[in-house]
Amino acid sequence: MNKSIKAILLLALLLFTSCNIFSGGTPSINMTNFDSTFAVGETVPIAINVEGMNKKIFGMSLRIVYDPDFVSFDDTQNDWIGSMWSTGTIGILEDVNNTIYISISEIAGGVDFKPNGTIITLNFTLEQSGTTLIDFVDDQIFFYDEDGTVINLSEIEVEGYSLTIE
Repeated sequence: MNKSIKAILLLALLLFTSCNIFSGGTPSINMTNFDSTFAVGETVPIAINVEGMNKKIFGMSLRIVYDPDFVSFDDTQNDWIGSMWSTGTIGILEDVNNTIYISISEIAGGVDFKPNGTIITLNFTLEQSGTTLIDFVDDQIFFYDEDGTVINLSEIEVEGYSLTIE
């Protein structure tokens, strides 16, 4: 019976360890809103989320593109940094020629950061009817660990956001 208990404990330890190592699955970055159809003139918040990370993120930079015929970026918002970051976070957000440049970093000593959640929320004003895509520039998505080293995400799933404007 002693060997059975040891075998069960060893199996439980292996399962627990495997869950911690692979808890994130395939990392993904996506954009969400509860609706997909909107009216001209509306301002729509789009949340950018990261899921499936198995490392804590201490910083990130990325670029987002949009079609100015259909939407315009509302850069007047002050609370764009998402809930996954601690209160000790700094960020830079710049819109240049329909590309939004985003960079966020934890200030040394921040302890409330998480490896998954909402990175940022961006507001877009809808300009005319049609369907358009707000999307990531795939080769410009970088996440950094506590040492400032780029986290290798060779298999990250990336998904933009399609809007239908009526």
